[in-house]
Amino acid sequence: MHDLESIYRLHFYTVDWVLLCGAAGVCSLVWLLYSLSVRRKIQSISEPDGAGVPKSFPKKRLILTVLFVVSLMPMLLNQYGGRRGVQEISGLINLFNPIGFLSAAAFLLGVWGRYRRKMWNQILGLTGTVGIVISELYEFFTWYIPTITGQFSLKNSIRFAFPEFYVGLLFSVAMIVAYVLIDKKMFD
Repeated sequence: MHDLESIYRLHFYTVDWVLLCGAAGVCSLVWLLYSLSVRRKIQSISEPDGAGVPKSFPKKRLILTVLFVVSLMPMLLNQYGGRRGVQEISGLINLFNPIGFLSAAAFLLGVWGRYRRKMWNQILGLTGTVGIVISELYEFFTWYIPTITGQFSLKNSIRFAFPEFYVGLLFSVAMIVAYVLIDKKMFD
């Protein structure tokens, strides 16, 4: 019994560290955006003709990256399990499976990469956002098969998902819509 208790505490300490690192990442992004906006204001004041903002200012990239990180935040919550407090699985398994990891990498390459054709940026960015939704749906339908039931069941998929999963899925779908709207607006 003592071993289970220590494993349980270790799990909570790990989740605390993940949440702390996630919060630190969000704070870093907010500070980066704030410092860039302050720098932009200082440059525009020092150069009254408006030439203080460089053409390569990555406004769209920063907005998309912040929105992407915010859409991934629900994954820090427990999204799957049989019963709260007994069996809870973090939503980070959505990112740690190959689909989620490759999707996040594709999004970052699409947003921050420099390619001759902007089409590649759009394709990679959209592939990354759609891939995150696919990763969440894949885990929703399959996470319990090797550990609990041994077979696929839509009833079990719905029964073993916490409300946080649906919130995370909604955020991810909203990210797809935001990506399409922002990408279209910024390129037109």
